[in-house]
Amino acid sequence: MGDPKKQHKHYDSVKRPWDKDRILEEKDIVKKYGIRRKKELRKAETSLRNLRQRARTLIGTKNEKEEAVLLKKTYELGLTEKDATLDAILSLKTESVLERRLQTMLIKKDLANTPLQARQFITHGHISVDNIKATSPNYIIKIHEENKISYIPKSNLNQTFKFEKKEEKPEADKKPYRKRRPFKRR
Repeated sequence: MGDPKKQHKHYDSVKRPWDKDRILEEKDIVKKYGIRRKKELRKAETSLRNLRQRARTLIGTKNEKEEAVLLKKTYELGLTEKDATLDAILSLKTESVLERRLQTMLIKKDLANTPLQARQFITHGHISVDNIKATSPNYIIKIHEENKISYIPKSNLNQTFKFEKKEEKPEADKKPYRKRRPFKRR
């Protein structure tokens, strides 16, 4: 049955951990969405993989009742449109799941300036979703909860926080990546 102290992982590991292309792609995703650990990315990938697997089996079995349930679920999560088909689920990318996280939604709603600031507001307990305190940046926002994201009423951010629109530097102005010099022993 399993020891209650030892919980199972909610994500799958990658098959090729040292694949350079995948590592570079993940680096950009981690920076863009303010992900703290790759474990959070793996959870998003696994949940999407399970949805896509379910859609593939439903295409093969042609069970319309379960198909409607899956399409309703993905619509409520905000991953697909109201009149989507199973092909829309199969074409989803990991970024579409990451776009629905609470941390990313704070930036879209102009409640935080950066992904890291959004994460800090959430973990410090300044954010509520539907008047319930949210402390997990990985919480997936459903369609009906989108307009109910706000600061907690007794938070001091209600009066003090100001959204600052940052202008991004053009690619030519950014500093090139510089390799570190190897350590020399004396």
